[in-house]
Amino acid sequence: MRRFLIISFLLGFLLSAAILAAIVLRVQHRSLADLPQSETNSLRGAFHVHSSISHDGKISMDQIAIAARRAGLDFVILTEHNKNPEPPIMQRGVLFLRGTEWSTAFGHIIQLGGKPLAKEDKKSLEVVKKIRNNDGLAILAHPFDLKRPWEGPWEGLSGLEIVNSASALRDMLRNNPLRLIPMLSAVLMRQDLAWSQLYGANARALKRWHSEADSTPVGLCGVDLHGWTDAQKNLNHWNIVLPGPMPEKIEEKESHIYNHLANGAFYCSSTQNNQIIDMNLTLVDQAGTQKDFQSKLSFDSPQLLSVELPPQETNLLRIVLYRNGQRLMAQPGPILEYKRPGPGVYRVELEAELPKLLEGHYRATLAYSNFVKIAESLPDTQELSLQTETTNQ
Repeated sequence: MRRFLIISFLLGFLLSAAILAAIVLRVQHRSLADLPQSETNSLRGAFHVHSSISHDGKISMDQIAIAARRAGLDFVILTEHNKNPEPPIMQRGVLFLRGTEWSTAFGHIIQLGGKPLAKEDKKSLEVVKKIRNNDGLAILAHPFDLKRPWEGPWEGLSGLEIVNSASALRDMLRNNPLRLIPMLSAVLMRQDLAWSQLYGANARALKRWHSEADSTPVGLCGVDLHGWTDAQKNLNHWNIVLPGPMPEKIEEKESHIYNHLANGAFYCSSTQNNQIIDMNLTLVDQAGTQKDFQSKLSFDSPQLLSVELPPQETNLLRIVLYRNGQRLMAQPGPILEYKRPGPGVYRVELEAELPKLLEGHYRATLAYSNFVKIAESLPDTQELSLQTETTNQ
C-alpha cells in the first residue's frame, strides 16, 4: 500500500510538472505584434498612482519618478489614500499632481484639486457635492470593482474610471480561475503578454457611463499602481493623452492638465514600447472649420466627424464609432469619416485582436475617446417662430 502511494505521488508529480512545462513553453512562444511607432506632440501621463505614502503602497515617489521618466511620461497623478491634496511638484523632470483617493461610506472616490474633505464629509450622501463645492474634481475609482464597488450617489460626478488595471486583473481571474497558472508564467517570462490580457472592455462601467451622458462625466483609465509589479510597465499600461505643449510655470502645468480632464479634452491609450496610439478626433462645422472635441461642448449639425490614426496602423487597429451607447460602425484604420452625424452622444474605441495566454485571440480595446455631444438643431419653422415671439415681446 505504501509503495502504491509513493508511486501514485511520483506519477502525479511528474504529470503536474509536465503540464506546467507545457504551459510555460506555450506562453513563452505566443506572438504579440508590436504597434508601429509614431511621432506625437501630445502630453501623456498615468492616472491613479499610489506611492509608499499610502498604507498599501510599496514604492517611493522617487522610484515612481524614475519609472515614469523611463516610460517617457510627462506627468503622474498621485491619488494617495485619505491624504489631503497637495500642490504639484517636479521630480526628476516629471510633473507630479497630488490628489486623494478617499475611502468613503459608499466606496472610493478620487479628488483632484481643491480643498480637502472634512472627516464627516466622507460619511455624507453629499460627498460628491462636497468635493465639487471645494473646487475639486470628483472621480469614481473602480466603481464596479469586486472588492469595493461604488454604492453612493452618481449625480454631479466629474468622471469615473471606465478602466482600471487592478480591477481588470481581478475580473479576469474571477471569470476564469484556471488562468492563474499561465498568467503567473507570463508575469515571470513574458510581461508584455501578461499585461496585454487586461485590455478587455468593462461592459458594466461603459454602460453606466453612457447612462450618465446627459451630465457628461469624463471617462478615465487608471493604472492603480501600488508597486507590486514592475512600475514602468504598470505606468505604461494606460496613459491619459492630451494636447501639448506643457506650460512653463508649475501652477500653469497643473491648470492645463486639470482643465483638459474637467472638459473631457483627452483620450485614454494603451502604451507599448513607451509609445501611445496617436488618435486625432475632429469635427468639421458648417463653415468647413475643423473643431477639436471637448465633452463639455455641444456641437450643432457638423458636416463631418473624423477619426485619424497614423497610416502605418491600418492593418492592426479597427476604429469603432458608438452613438448613444450603441455600436454604430467599425472599420480598419487609418481614417474613419462619418458624414453629417445626427444628434446624439458619440465616442470612439480602437480595437485589436490580441493573443490569449495559451490559445486563440480576443477582442481588446486599446483606446477610448471621451464623449462628443451633437445637439439637435431647431427646424427652420421653429427658429422662425422663436424669432417672431422675441420680436413681439
